[in-house]
Amino acid sequence: MNAVHESGEKDLQGSSTAVLLSVNKEEDHVSLANLGDSGFVHIRAGKVESRSKDQTHYFNCPYQLSVKLKGSQSISDNPLDAGDVIFCASYLLYFLRRI
Repeated sequence: MNAVHESGEKDLQGSSTAVLLSVNKEEDHVSLANLGDSGFVHIRAGKVESRSKDQTHYFNCPYQLSVKLKGSQSISDNPLDAGDVIFCASYLLYFLRRI
């Protein structure tokens, strides 16, 4: 990466996977979104209520925010109950929880 930077190339594109959540406390509701190999798991009473789906082109090549892919995101809208746990993680932590 340093070699590319030092070459003076100005047309570099960055990219990232992402996992987002929005909690509406007034309506006890959570909206979750994921793109790529990051992810989320919504746990209620010790059981999985919902989880994100992996989005990859092939092994070790996740969808990323640098390229628009129609329908590639994983979205979940769920009611919240007292004691619910929402686990969100980037690639490494999310991968480890699946082992």
